[in-house]
Amino acid sequence: MARILLVEDDEQVRMLIQDMLRDADHEVDSTTTVLNGRELLDSRVYDLLLSDGRLPDGNGFMVAEKARQNGVKGSDTDRVCL
Repeated sequence: MARILLVEDDEQVRMLIQDMLRDADHEVDSTTTVLNGRELLDSRVYDLLLSDGRLPDGNGFMVAEKARQNGVKGSDTDRVCL
């Protein structure tokens, strides 16, 4: 089981991916904005970051940069931009 952060602003896409990951027994936190994604990265450790490339308040690379900046806490987080 992996702990996954999903950042996707399209509700249908977010729910589809979230449900598929949960069905595969992964723990998923999901949100719709760069700001909320960055806040979650500050409060939890994730094994994987899945992010939309275009978000209402920026892009997925901004979330990925935050994961990288978290140093030891987020250094093992793999990042995928959708």
